[in-house]
Amino acid sequence: VQVRVGKEALTLQEQGYLLAMDVFGQNGKQAPDGIIVLDDLMTTGILAAFQVLGIRLGKDAWLVTHTNTNSMVFLSAIPGITVFESDPGEIVATLFALLDTLLAGQTPTFAQTKIPFRNCLKS
Repeated sequence: VQVRVGKEALTLQEQGYLLAMDVFGQNGKQAPDGIIVLDDLMTTGILAAFQVLGIRLGKDAWLVTHTNTNSMVFLSAIPGITVFESDPGEIVATLFALLDTLLAGQTPTFAQTKIPFRNCLKS
C-alpha cells in the first residue's frame, strides 16, 4: 500500500500523470495491481500515463476513482475502472439540514452524517 500526497504547484492532471509514471514506470520494481484515486481530474492524468506506459486497464492494473454525479469526465464505460459517484447537491442539502438543526439548538439524530457513494461499475 502506498499513499502519496500531491504537489500543490501542479495541476491535478499533472499530479496524476507524474504519480502513475513514478509508481508504474519504474523498471525492476513490481508495480501494484491497482490504484485508488479520489479525484476524477487526477484520474485523467493517470489514464494518460497508462497509455504512455502501455498499461491495459483490467489486465495489467485496475483503477478505482471518484467523480461527481453526471460528470462528463468518464463519458463512456472503460473496462477495468470502477467509478464511485457522489452528488454535490445531496452533500450541500445534507450539510444545510445539519446546520439548520444545530442553529435551532437541537442535537442531530446521529453523531455522524453519512452521504453514500453510488457505485457506477464500469468494468
